[in-house]
Amino acid sequence: MATGDSNPIDEQDHTNATAANPIAQAQDDNVPRKARTIICAVLLCAACAEFVARGTSRAPGNSADFAVFYTDSRAWLEGANPYDVEDLRRVARESGGAPDASLKNSAYPPATFIVLAPVSVLRWPAAKIAWTAINTAAVLVVALGLVRLAGLSFAQPAGMLLAAGTLALAPMHTSVHTGQLTPVLLACIVMACLLDGKRRVWLGGALLAIAAALKPQVGLLFVGFEFIRGRFRVALTAIVFTALLFAAAIGWLAVNDVDWVASWHDNYHAFMHGGSGDPGPINPGRHQLLNLHYPLRTFLPAGPAIQVITLSFVGAVGIVGLIPLMKLRGRSAELLGLGLFGVLSLLAVYQRYYSAVLLIFPLAWAVVELHSGRARTLPVISLALTAVFLAPTATVLKIAADKGYVPAAVADSQWWQGLVMPHQVYALAAMAVVLVAAAWQARRRNRVTAATCGN
Repeated sequence: MATGDSNPIDEQDHTNATAANPIAQAQDDNVPRKARTIICAVLLCAACAEFVARGTSRAPGNSADFAVFYTDSRAWLEGANPYDVEDLRRVARESGGAPDASLKNSAYPPATFIVLAPVSVLRWPAAKIAWTAINTAAVLVVALGLVRLAGLSFAQPAGMLLAAGTLALAPMHTSVHTGQLTPVLLACIVMACLLDGKRRVWLGGALLAIAAALKPQVGLLFVGFEFIRGRFRVALTAIVFTALLFAAAIGWLAVNDVDWVASWHDNYHAFMHGGSGDPGPINPGRHQLLNLHYPLRTFLPAGPAIQVITLSFVGAVGIVGLIPLMKLRGRSAELLGLGLFGVLSLLAVYQRYYSAVLLIFPLAWAVVELHSGRARTLPVISLALTAVFLAPTATVLKIAADKGYVPAAVADSQWWQGLVMPHQVYALAAMAVVLVAAAWQARRRNRVTAATCGN
């Protein structure tokens, strides 16, 4: 009798035959693995397409941030004052039309300019194309290096998923299309982590020095991470190379008799008080900030209390997290430590949305933990918090409010400005707590394992 139902006897026979035939069993087990591989490959292709569309393809027509770095560096090369607006505007005109709207906010350290000098010798039209290519290559290095750092391969679904997550992060797109320094900085950190032996000491130290020169508030923190992990020679080498870069950059200004300190101080003060770095309501672009000062400034007046609260939170979380991390070894512990340092650096000092590319480290840690099956709850929470950065939601909310889609009474309210708009800052704070909890969980797991092996 033919029916649409399956025959239990046939199913049992198939089960017995499969159990008796290891090859058939392997083929059956392979079906879901093949499906996972196909799904992850599709996600990786989609992430690549999104990265090109939102990042690389838009960069030649934008590169607004790179215009500042480029003009500063070119002025430094010419022996002009890289912090004087009039000098910078002249250099921008003579270089082939580099935008000069944001030059008044220039406050990057002199060492940045010596690292960018090879690109700044080009005229602006060629320089922005070259920097777009460098940034795109840097992101690919980060994606490839991170998979290797996690101990995975692109033949595994987990490896493809990690690369896809890296390329899908909206801050990565923003970094490339605005011409930021963060992709190159991140590539330097990832490559330094991949080195070992003498190469890690010298080449790794040099790469960390470049990162510290590009963004001291990020690069120097990762040099500190090398100290904490007991890699003293790497850290000391990085500090020496960083000092040499700063000395060479400042020495060149001295040779050309440039009085730059006062200009730099004025620019920095204007930048942090009423400029793009001001966390207060006076700054229309503060929704792009990621440091804790931003939401705190909504509820508290400007003053030392905000800095005290920020540093107290970051310091307390950092110390509590470092206690177990100093005892842990292995790939997962390394990624966990890099992730915690990266998140805390975002919360502690002035950081903008594009700097959230540092979330690749907690992303890699979560993927490694889920792939190994050691833990699920905390890695899943970490992934959920990272997913908050798959789209520039704060910018979308700001545009919606500016266009009247959000009622003015709501958009101007304290709860909207202090709770809704800085939701990504709160996600970072929660991420820091999750990573600390994961460090303690890993330490307890290691103790249990050690006790079991001892028995």
